[in-house]
Amino acid sequence: MSASKETQTWWRRVLGVVVEEVAAKLKEQNARIAALEARISEFKYCGVWQSGMSYRECNSVTDDGSIWICMARESTQRPGNGPDWRLAVKRGKDGRDVRP
Repeated sequence: MSASKETQTWWRRVLGVVVEEVAAKLKEQNARIAALEARISEFKYCGVWQSGMSYRECNSVTDDGSIWICMARESTQRPGNGPDWRLAVKRGKDGRDVRP
C-alpha cells in the first residue's frame, strides 16, 4: 500500500525543514570549531617573561620560578602585578635539604 500524493508532499516538506535546521546547526557548529582551533595556536609557552615583550591571551611564561598564563587580550605587564596574568604553577622550595 503506497502513501497518497498529499502524504508524500507533506513528508517532503517536513524533510526539507529538518534538512535546513540541521544545515544551520552544522554551520553554527563549524564556525565555533574554527574559532576554537584559531585560539589553540595561542596556547604556547613563550619562555621566561621579558620586559617590553608583548604577550597574547593564552600564552604562558615563567617568572621567578612560577608559570603564568596571560588572561588579557594582550599584555606587557609583569606576571603577578595585576589582573592580566593567572598563576598556573607556583614555584616550589629551593630544595636545600636534598643530599647528593
